[in-house]
Amino acid sequence: LKLELTESSLMEDEQLGLQCLKKLSEIGCPCAIDDFGIGYSSMSRLHKLPVSALKIDQSFVLNSLKDQKSSQICQIIILLAHKLGLKVIAEGIETFALVAYFKAIQCDMLQGYYYSHALPADQFIDWYNAYNFSMEVKQKSSFRSYSH
Repeated sequence: LKLELTESSLMEDEQLGLQCLKKLSEIGCPCAIDDFGIGYSSMSRLHKLPVSALKIDQSFVLNSLKDQKSSQICQIIILLAHKLGLKVIAEGIETFALVAYFKAIQCDMLQGYYYSHALPADQFIDWYNAYNFSMEVKQKSSFRSYSH
């Protein structure tokens, strides 16, 4: 289980939000800050929050290939998060070009319609099984045996 909380929800009652995050962290429930970069981002707040990941808001992700400032913001968020020991998730990945770009700038996880739309639980199981099967096929086809 990983909880994703928006910056704005954490800042509605900053003290209560911090207390809740600390309790969740103590019981081993990782939390991520969703929509990072568009809300109440500040280094002093980020420094205090016991979170394991930042999710780059899709407004930056979707524009990263055509807008230099969006691209730079994504790169800076990734660098900052990694320096703080956090994982980074790019949300809004819709094309292979975005997949390639975010892998190249060392984003840890990618989320978006390129992989799948939101699915009901029963459809997710079928999607997951098909995805795992396709990964196995890719691994087997890339394996080469050499004889001497």
